[in-house]
Amino acid sequence: MSRLSGRIRSLVFIVCGALLYTVLNWVPILGALIVGLVVSFGSGDGFRRGFRNGISAGLLGLAMVFYLVVANNILPYEGKDLVLTLFIYWILLVWNVLGAFIVGLGAGFGCWGRSIKTLLPPEWFDDKNDSRGAEYRICSCGQGNNANAKTCSKCSSELMA
Repeated sequence: MSRLSGRIRSLVFIVCGALLYTVLNWVPILGALIVGLVVSFGSGDGFRRGFRNGISAGLLGLAMVFYLVVANNILPYEGKDLVLTLFIYWILLVWNVLGAFIVGLGAGFGCWGRSIKTLLPPEWFDDKNDSRGAEYRICSCGQGNNANAKTCSKCSSELMA
């Protein structure tokens, strides 16, 4: 993947994550983690890149939420309830900043989880070395025995090849 297409892909996933965040940020912790995992699909490998893209998606989603709240005049900021309205805006801001941080963590751990495969031995992921059938020899009595055993460990009969 070229550098430009990788950046465009990251940007697309950040915007999709931000749109998803405007809906799922009301689900405590789990909604933000889901958004982070979605963003991690387009972020590549590495915790730092995933965390950065997740924070970007969360902050863009925060801006969208505040735009929707202010543009639709959901919380009126005039009159005698100004203190209550400012308090609600403060709670909304803290909730969304914390959510953006959790989106970053979700994206970072999602990218890290995909890159952990490179740290583990390749034999663990190689299907060609699947030798489960050759490890045991089954006797006619139903007992499983080591592959190099000559006689059954349960009934002592001779094992066939």
